[in-house]
Amino acid sequence: MGIFGLTSLAVNRRFREIGIRKVFGAGVGQIFRLVTWEFLLLVAIANLAAWPAAFVVVRKVLAGYHYRITPGPQDFILAGAISLVVALATVSYLAVKAALSNPVKAIRYE
Repeated sequence: MGIFGLTSLAVNRRFREIGIRKVFGAGVGQIFRLVTWEFLLLVAIANLAAWPAAFVVVRKVLAGYHYRITPGPQDFILAGAISLVVALATVSYLAVKAALSNPVKAIRYE
């Protein structure tokens, strides 16, 4: 719900910009890339920033068990990939919805 709300807020704030871009000839693909690129970059940076702290916490938690495993880089890469896919699915829905909207509604009062 967090990424959906954040994306919804950002798309609503940029609704006029998207409408103006559509009037000037931007296609659905261009608007889709404009909206999704920013969020995927932010999710990737957040993953990279969280990995060291998560590694330390997971290692301390798992050390208390009798049968232990050690977290490897593949675990964090898989978690990052899953979070990117979830973010892409969420942002894609709102980006396509904004790209297919009527630009007249966005710039009516300008």
